[in-house]
Amino acid sequence: MLTDIQRRVAMQFQELVSRSGVSAARTKLYLREGLLAPGRLRNATRAEYDDRHVARLRMIDVLRGEGLSLAEIGPLCTALDDPATPLSDVLGMAQTLAVGAPRPDAAWPPVADLMARHDWPPMQTDAARMVESEAVQILACGLDLPDSLIDGYARAAELVADVELAGLEDAATEDEMVAGVVQGIRRYNQLLLSLVALARTSRVLRESRADTSRTGPVDPSAGVIA
Repeated sequence: MLTDIQRRVAMQFQELVSRSGVSAARTKLYLREGLLAPGRLRNATRAEYDDRHVARLRMIDVLRGEGLSLAEIGPLCTALDDPATPLSDVLGMAQTLAVGAPRPDAAWPPVADLMARHDWPPMQTDAARMVESEAVQILACGLDLPDSLIDGYARAAELVADVELAGLEDAATEDEMVAGVVQGIRRYNQLLLSLVALARTSRVLRESRADTSRTGPVDPSAGVIA
């Protein structure tokens, strides 16, 4: 996190633009929209900014780059600036924005048993409602969702969550943590899906080679999920 000394480092508007890497036009827009707090007025025409403004500008620009609108980013900035809002709630908001809100009409009672089996806090969060939404859609397709399947996914998800949260520990500010959550979901989740596909393919290939001695040569592409 930023130290008190870092927070007191003052800069004028042009230096703020230079250090943040955000254009003057976008910076003025974020000021007008209330996403970026005004600088401390030194006189009628001059304001000073500090590293908190730099961190906020970079966060806003990252979220905009990930496709979030100013209307979506606004409440997130408000929550970040509210000392009464726990950081866990702010990061939950960021996660919901990155993934998408759950369907309000989805209800899957077994989610409570799932959370109990894995010692997850029994709280009705957006994340829990997202699981319910996905489960309802899977069952509506006529597919099965046995405990063995979802528990296997849950164990793997915990390992992924540990890796991702460890990466957030290097964030210097809460704004950077929020940006990391959104970017992590938007960018790394696709990599995660690709790695699962690669793991499936590798598993099939290994098993195919193991069966060669009994069945003869096997076409390496047979049964492989690309």
